Amino acid sequence: MSDRRVALVVLVVLTPILMASGGYAAPLDLPVHGGTLRVAHSGEPPTIDLHWTSGAPTQDVAIHIFEGLFALSSQYEAKPMLVERWTVSPDRRRYVFVLRRGVPSITGAKWWPTTSWHRCSDGGRSPPAAAISSGTLRA
Repeated sequence: MSDRRVALVVLVVLTPILMASGGYAAPLDLPVHGGTLRVAHSGEPPTIDLHWTSGAPTQDVAIHIFEGLFALSSQYEAKPMLVERWTVSPDRRRYVFVLRRGVPSITGAKWWPTTSWHRCSDGGRSPPAAAISSGTLRA
């Protein structure tokens, strides 16, 4: 075998081995509490209040701040978050949600669903989302 062929065989054999070895990884910084989080985003949200807008920039940011009634599992099934249990009528027109108790609000005070409902359906000051939030709330 010629020297060129030997060099080519060595190169073909060693290249994947060297690429797979990875070398030394730099040590990771430990998490730090507090500070500033900077992210790149496609647009500036006009607000982070989900009741006042249905814009994608707001939804993209707010989903990381607020917890909803449900989230989606990795299999795209409803996973209860603020809901303890729920029932659906046979005609699927009535949904009853029993909400978790003792959930802290963003201020640390106790979260009251009636406050959220009142805020979303407050007479003439109602945000656009109130138009789809008609129903009965019993607390």
